[in-house]
Amino acid sequence: MGGMRTSTYGYPAAKRRARRSHRRILVWALLAILLLLSFLYLGRTFEIRRLQGDLSTLAQQAKGALATQEELRARLALQNDPAMIEEEARRLLGLVKPGEEKVIFIEGN
Repeated sequence: MGGMRTSTYGYPAAKRRARRSHRRILVWALLAILLLLSFLYLGRTFEIRRLQGDLSTLAQQAKGALATQEELRARLALQNDPAMIEEEARRLLGLVKPGEEKVIFIEGN
C-alpha cells in the first residue's frame, strides 16, 4: 500500500490525533465551565444563607421594637389617666386633698 498510514478505523493517524486534540480541548472547556458554574452556585448559596441569618436577626429586632413600642404606648395612655396624675402630683409636689393632713417625718440624731 501507499504512503499514508491508516488505523483499523480507516482514518489517517494525523486525523486521529487532531480529533483527540479537539476532544481534549472540549473536555477541558466543559470542565472549566462546570467549575465556574459550581463556584457561582456555591457563592450564591453562601450569600443566601448569610442573608437568611441577617433576616432572622432583623426579625428578632423588630419583635423587640414592637414590644418596646407597646410598652411606651401603655405608659403614654397612663399619663392621661386622672388617678395617675393625682398620684404623681401627691408624690412629686406633696399635695394633699382637702381634709387630709400631711405628715412629715423628721429624722433625729
